[in-house]
Amino acid sequence: MKSYQLITCLTLVSGSLLLADHHGGSDHDLAKQLDDLIAGISVTDEAARYEPRMAVQDLTSQASAPGSTTRDAWVTLLLDRFGKDATHQAAKAWILRQLENIGGAEAVPVLVETLGSSFHHLRELARRALEKNSSEEAGAALRSLAGKELDAKTKRALVHSLGERRDAKAVEMLSAWLGGKDKALNDEVIRALGSIASPEAIKALTAAYGESNGKAKSSLATALFKAARHSQDDLVLRGLYQYDQPADIRATALRGLAGLGVADLEDIIIMSFQSEDAVVRRAAITSCRHTKPQSIVSNVLAYKLASLVPEEQSIALAVLSDMADTTVTPLIADVVINKDIGEPVKLEAIDALGTIGGADASDRLLAIAGRLEGDLRHGAKQSLASMPGEGVDASLLAATASGDITHRAEAILALGVRGVLQAIPVLFNYVDQGPKHLRRASLDALAQLAGPKDIATLTDYIGTDEQVIKALVAVCRRNAKKSGAAKAILADFPSQSVEIKQALLPCLSILGGMDGLKTVRSLVGNEELRLAAMKALTSWSGGEAAPVLISLAGGKNVSEGERTLIFRGLVRLLESRSSELEPAQQLSLALAGLNAAKDPSSKNVMLAVIGNLGTKEAGERLLTMLEDDELVEGSAQAALNVARSLGLRDRETADKILTTVAESEAPKDIIDRANEMLERGDRRRRR
Repeated sequence: MKSYQLITCLTLVSGSLLLADHHGGSDHDLAKQLDDLIAGISVTDEAARYEPRMAVQDLTSQASAPGSTTRDAWVTLLLDRFGKDATHQAAKAWILRQLENIGGAEAVPVLVETLGSSFHHLRELARRALEKNSSEEAGAALRSLAGKELDAKTKRALVHSLGERRDAKAVEMLSAWLGGKDKALNDEVIRALGSIASPEAIKALTAAYGESNGKAKSSLATALFKAARHSQDDLVLRGLYQYDQPADIRATALRGLAGLGVADLEDIIIMSFQSEDAVVRRAAITSCRHTKPQSIVSNVLAYKLASLVPEEQSIALAVLSDMADTTVTPLIADVVINKDIGEPVKLEAIDALGTIGGADASDRLLAIAGRLEGDLRHGAKQSLASMPGEGVDASLLAATASGDITHRAEAILALGVRGVLQAIPVLFNYVDQGPKHLRRASLDALAQLAGPKDIATLTDYIGTDEQVIKALVAVCRRNAKKSGAAKAILADFPSQSVEIKQALLPCLSILGGMDGLKTVRSLVGNEELRLAAMKALTSWSGGEAAPVLISLAGGKNVSEGERTLIFRGLVRLLESRSSELEPAQQLSLALAGLNAAKDPSSKNVMLAVIGNLGTKEAGERLLTMLEDDELVEGSAQAALNVARSLGLRDRETADKILTTVAESEAPKDIIDRANEMLERGDRRRRR
């Protein structure tokens, strides 16, 4: 059936159902249209069956929708077509899938009859349809069929369906089959009773469990766990938790009791901590997550940390982190500082403190960072940087004022990493008059916290410590795009000493801007500051410095070393995205730089910059230079770069550039590459 025919048919059938819902549409038309879809499902081509199948499925969904009045008519049609001998097996299979979703009591006789079909596929679909059928007739049919069935495999399938239906009326029959010789059937009966989970089913499973051993005991226990979850019956789980039961069953029962949240869960967990069986102890540890906040079990677990084996220690620390009980922080910190356990576990304990958070945990981590070394100290610092909890920042601020000086320095560093801006005045106080250790820590923290308004204050300390310059540079990098940062440096710049000016020039280079540029440019003529000013200009962050560099490059009083430095800075600036220069500006400045270049090396550098721009305009300008013997090689190579960059974006221009280069007086290797690129372009177009 053609796709458009199927779509038309689906539209007509949908319309017929809607008419039937609202106006009593023609059953004859609906039947004819269903026949058309069945014909589409019956074709040999599997792919062609897809659309008619989906059409029938959509109609089933419409018929079973809330408020629909066409369900009965649709089911009657499906059952009628299924019963016709002429209906193809593929169509019958699809009808059974619809009956699985929409069938009721009226479908049961047909489904039961189909269970005797010679086609296994149809039998299985009929069984599933009975399993999903919510009518009492379907349940009765399945029970009857299961009781009479002689084929072992079919009997197991029917038992499975009774379990899926949670058919309590089947318990008596299923219970009679428990412990039978057919092991596979016995396992299926056990699973079915566990799914049914009625009091009678639980009673039967419990009785069988008491008489079993080995693998059968484990299967019965699994079914009882499932039944207990369904029925919320803690008595079943308590029976399985008894000390005379196998360890794996006790552990699962304990987790089940935790999931139910029984009233005496804390007592059960604490007792289980003492178990000689590792699987029970681990179940007790993970079950702590189900206890109430601020539960005693978290403290008991933290107290036992050092006595647990490493794997259990890791599990316990993960659980304590999840519980987030701040009362356990002293016990966890004691494990890190005083207990003889492996470093990996100590690192996990440090992570747990950082996850639990709170003021007390921050104090403990500060102590760890001050007393330990290596990875443990680094881990404590990382935890301090990210730990949650009210009062942590305030606690760290308070910790800077008293106690061991190492402890105070770690608190200062943590404030910087955490971004605590209210700490800035305190930190400047330590920079001004604190001990050396605190002063250096405060400068490190200010490098992460200080803003534009703090730059002027930092400049007051230049000359007292090299670390001030490092902090100032870091602040400038973070605030390069914020107004006021450069002004803060420039305000007192004229009155500063030569040494301080030299220290501040890199900061102005980072911040950029016209005001700073004018100041730095004016220092090029100062013998004492010339080199520092040159370095600042050639590392300038904004495109506004390019004309200044070009002007300097063309000057007469520039040494070869300075000119090389200038051209390096110009190239960096023209090719930097952070310079925010438009392509047209980049080309104009690059051409100006080319004119200012005095030696072949500098000229070739600028030609390469023009080639890297990759624009049509850059390519056209390069072609005009091919007649210059001094520039022909550099401009030809740069033109190839432009053509490569244009590629498929502007094939016409790229070909024009390549053709011109191929016909120029450029070196042979460049001409060969141009011809090769032209040939590749031709091959791509032919494909």
